[in-house]
Amino acid sequence: MISLQFDANAVPPGFQALALWQDETSPLLISLLVQSDLSEAGDPFVLLRETADASIYLGCLADRSGHPKAWIEIWVQNIDRIAFSWRARLEALTNTFWDRRWSEQVALLRALKRNSIIETGYESRNPMPVLIDRVKGTVIHAIDPGTSRELSLCSDETALKRAGLASYASSLHRYLWNGVANEGTAFYAATSDAPLSPGVRRFADLFGDLNPFNPAAGLIIVRLLAPLGLIEFADLLSGKAWLGFHSERLSLRMGGVYSDLEDLEAIQQRGVHLFSGRSGRSGRLLEVFHLKLNLILQVLTEVRAAIGHQQLPFLALNAESFRVQLSEIGTGLPLFWSARVELSESFCALALKVGNGESRYFLPPELPSQSIYRPQTRSILERGFATVRVRKVLPPGVSGTSLEATLATDERLNVAASDLIHVCLPLAGCRVDLFGKVDESQALAAGETRFRTIPQKFPESVLEALESVAGTPIGSASFEILPLLSSPCDMYAIAVLATRILLVDEETTLPVALDETLGAVVRLFPGIGPDSVCRDFGDAPVSALDRIFEETISHIRILLLRSRSLVVSDWNQNLEIHDAIYEVISKKQATG
Repeated sequence: MISLQFDANAVPPGFQALALWQDETSPLLISLLVQSDLSEAGDPFVLLRETADASIYLGCLADRSGHPKAWIEIWVQNIDRIAFSWRARLEALTNTFWDRRWSEQVALLRALKRNSIIETGYESRNPMPVLIDRVKGTVIHAIDPGTSRELSLCSDETALKRAGLASYASSLHRYLWNGVANEGTAFYAATSDAPLSPGVRRFADLFGDLNPFNPAAGLIIVRLLAPLGLIEFADLLSGKAWLGFHSERLSLRMGGVYSDLEDLEAIQQRGVHLFSGRSGRSGRLLEVFHLKLNLILQVLTEVRAAIGHQQLPFLALNAESFRVQLSEIGTGLPLFWSARVELSESFCALALKVGNGESRYFLPPELPSQSIYRPQTRSILERGFATVRVRKVLPPGVSGTSLEATLATDERLNVAASDLIHVCLPLAGCRVDLFGKVDESQALAAGETRFRTIPQKFPESVLEALESVAGTPIGSASFEILPLLSSPCDMYAIAVLATRILLVDEETTLPVALDETLGAVVRLFPGIGPDSVCRDFGDAPVSALDRIFEETISHIRILLLRSRSLVVSDWNQNLEIHDAIYEVISKKQATG
């Protein structure tokens, strides 16, 4: 089983574990770790990390007496973190949209990682926001002072409209209310920039010294804590001690199987963590290579399964996207052989719907920044203003109507054949969105780019307007160029991770190691040679984005099998592994 045992002094000094949803019938409690010291500024919660749509806090699973049993991660949907810069044309970024994406993430976990989540019902039902009283060490349900009724998220469109507030379904604003649909209705703005109407206050300003938790009543996912980062575990295999779990607010020594990971002698000499612990450095080297290969294989299979389930790439994978858990199985199998990689990235790319074309274009979940895990390509939108000249409107087909047009700018654009050109064409009384690809068959003057649009179905009035402006330059047309990026970008990130795991140490940095990668890893980098699995960063089957990983996974499995036979080459050790595996299977059958 997964080892998340506590030390004798489980909750660290200066902190308390407070049950978020406690009632008389709950046998187990989902508790949040809260800092007790009132002198500390800011939220008193232990923030582990943040994703595009979630803030992740440290908590624990406690029994009825309040005694903690296991560390957990509490994922809270955070609407305030969502980037507002994406165009509404991509897909309306609303509460409805993000709730649906959250449900899709829960469905992914249920399908692929059911044993890693603790379902509370708040995965699909918005919880009530709570207030933390650090002085008394209690959790309080927020109450409207005027009516003494508990506050909850308002998704009643009629009530919101009557109060002159923004819609829940079609905006990113959220309001709490007392549930009274008459003259006693009270509303509180829950998101930071929600517009206020007369009589509406901000929830964050209401309760003085109390600390609100999840004030916008975001959906919740509770997962078992994976305390080790992927790179931390890779370094542990290489002989670097792990000094415990760290976040911005606290350092924490884990119990159970994690308790000896700061003792290099115990790891390398006693045989508890490795088969070849007593075999010297050369013996450990081969076993560590085998275990690192296993890490890479698990990363590949985790990503392939997630992409295969959603048919969406991530486009933002990095070292922080993966965590490692160790299992305590009570057999002679060394601890490091039980390591299990968990994909901790919650959000995948946004799919861009363009006409009726077969190509699929994706945007990363957040505005990308420079990262060694991202390919050096145009990974963000290139945009500007140009003069557009519609050359001709082609005869309509089954999929719609296409246009040939010329885009004129101050300088020639560097547009690849697979890139998507989006032009917002201002016509009389309307704006027409055109999506097309560059036509490389004709050489044009500097600053001009010929493109042909993807078939689209236009209203008759728009078609007439387009035909009427054919040959006439239209100025001040905004344009964007979106590169075709797909699952090969995730393969690139894994290739960099594999390089980091296999080759980087205290003497070799990651940029240097990228120039010295191994053959199997090299093939993961798209487009760097004839042996690359993918020709470029969009080279993936449109309806099977995960298929690109299959060949590499097969090769690494074969390599893993061969390296294992070298690590465990004598009959007695093979029997030891056999007996350990048989014991685990027997226990599973007995309890299942």
